[in-house]
Amino acid sequence: MANASQRAIWFKRFLVVSVTPIVGFGSRFIRNVILSRSLVPDEFGTAIAISVVISLLGLITDVALDRFVIVDRSASSLAAAHLVAALRGIALSLIFVVFGRMVAVVFTVPQYSLSFAAAGVIPLIDGFGHLWIKQIKRDYVYLPEALARLIASVVAIIALTLAVAILKDHRAILFGFVAESAAYVLASHIFARVPYEIRTNRPALHKAVSFGLPLTLNGIGLATITQLDRILVGSLFGVGTLGLYAILLNISVMPTTLLLSSVSVLAMSYLTSEEQAAEPRPEKYRALVALFSMLGNLYSLFVALTLDWLTPLIFGDAFTINETVHLLIVGIVYFRIQRAGAPTALLLVRSQTGRLAFLNLSAGLGLIIALVLVLVWPRFEAVLLGVLAGDIISYVLAIFASSRRAFTGDGVGITDSAIGGAVLLAIVGALWMEPGITLQARGLVLIVGLSAIGFQCALECYKNVKLRALLFDSQ
Repeated sequence: MANASQRAIWFKRFLVVSVTPIVGFGSRFIRNVILSRSLVPDEFGTAIAISVVISLLGLITDVALDRFVIVDRSASSLAAAHLVAALRGIALSLIFVVFGRMVAVVFTVPQYSLSFAAAGVIPLIDGFGHLWIKQIKRDYVYLPEALARLIASVVAIIALTLAVAILKDHRAILFGFVAESAAYVLASHIFARVPYEIRTNRPALHKAVSFGLPLTLNGIGLATITQLDRILVGSLFGVGTLGLYAILLNISVMPTTLLLSSVSVLAMSYLTSEEQAAEPRPEKYRALVALFSMLGNLYSLFVALTLDWLTPLIFGDAFTINETVHLLIVGIVYFRIQRAGAPTALLLVRSQTGRLAFLNLSAGLGLIIALVLVLVWPRFEAVLLGVLAGDIISYVLAIFASSRRAFTGDGVGITDSAIGGAVLLAIVGALWMEPGITLQARGLVLIVGLSAIGFQCALECYKNVKLRALLFDSQ
């Protein structure tokens, strides 16, 4: 009963924690739908290019202040974090102003240099948010942050809708971002229960910088994974194709981030709970590998069944995809879930963040492969193929690094990964044989996919008692 009660508590926390990423994802998704249906492809692509640059610079300069104020809850550390946040915002703003024209040229839209420079006001506003609503998460108090995000998202959608109606071009996204940042910063100050202070306390400032700077490597890795491919597409094929690429990621890949942001917390708790031993047991890790593999295959099957008709239905007839793109996206979403699944949870539990950052950076090999492929095959599909190759390489390295080194070299989870890969091949193979958007074709893909996943589930449950308990034991 104690275990059941504890699981109920963690499940409630999981639901509350999920609010913020769900609100953030939903807001961005709705705004992209509004823009894609209101602007011509090139204007929409330019708007996406601006958002890519904002996200890229934000990730590269991320010094994890939200995590720092949770770890060190003192007033002096909070004030020092506010100082670092403000300085970071000012620095990013200057980068946008100085390099705005250069970035516009990279995206082949030099006529919109002023728009890229104007985006610098967004990180400037962000730099003055009150971090107290982050700090109180240490005590499982998530409501102020969730409410601030909800208010900011609603304000952003309203501002974007009005701006699109008036301006009818890419500049509408700037108004949406500015409104979102201003609303969030204002809400963070309203909800805070302590004064907003910026102080140059040397010991606290040193702690904040020492905590955050090493994590910039991980930020660069995340930027490589999530943003540099967009820059590659925009610079090689223009902002019109970049718009299509962003749409595909929004409807297929981005939901995996939303899913994993919540599930990964539970995975870490599962690895560290229940056992007396200080180290996670191999059976529990293998159960997670199998679970994430089945989860990835279920989601890949969903993408296989829906992506090619759902994309133009939601975002407009200007955004259609061919069979090759469809197949490649199915593979990409599977390996995105696997890379951020069991291996990442294990490395975090073991505090091996340096190795995790290296593995994230290794996905950047896909961009190098994409560049080489584009020289031989100058098509948008070549970029997707390179990205998929990078995801596969990163996952293979992750599964070997986490299993062989963590569990005395016995290769825990490698066989389970291979089984999951075989099921993915079955799904992709069925879609390749019957790519048409017909009831008969999709029925075949559904039957093959569900049968393969069902066989995988039965086999994994037979092999691993921990997985059977995780899936079916309510005690």
